[in-house]
Amino acid sequence: MPPVYQWRMRERVYRWYKEIRAIELGVGNDSPPELIDEKISELDRIETEVQAVSVPPGYSEDLYHLRLHIGYVRDHLRRE
Repeated sequence: MPPVYQWRMRERVYRWYKEIRAIELGVGNDSPPELIDEKISELDRIETEVQAVSVPPGYSEDLYHLRLHIGYVRDHLRRE
């Protein structure tokens, strides 16, 4: 496949990783519960957007991994 096509398909999935990382780094052990709830709501919004994304079957693994990572960060924040 042409590199531009590959990049476009992966960009559909990877564009959320920067935002997810910022959410994860924005919460620490001493963060108030309100902030944690706000960040979990942001993750919920991202997950809703991700569910609406359509990619060819060859890229579905990337989308699945993104959803797993969203769940991992959500679980991590709940333990804070």
